[in-house]
Amino acid sequence: DNWKLECVHRKDAGNAQHRLWESTTLVRLLHVDTKHWLSSSTKTKFNQSNCPNCPLQGELEVSGTNSNSDAAIFRSDDGAYLRL
Repeated sequence: DNWKLECVHRKDAGNAQHRLWESTTLVRLLHVDTKHWLSSSTKTKFNQSNCPNCPLQGELEVSGTNSNSDAAIFRSDDGAYLRL
């Protein structure tokens, strides 16, 4: 799959020394072929009712949507950050 990363907000965007994807950076992910945005909603949260005794409880399901609404905005909290 090919995805395009779009930074929604980046601190000091004009300063080349601060062009890092950090945990405070808001991003959207666009699927290049389908033109759908990765999206998530608290309405699709895994819980004991829809995923009994599974390790995904508390996590949100993601899907593709043709709208780049607020549901398509993500922020990374963990992981490695890449120079843009």
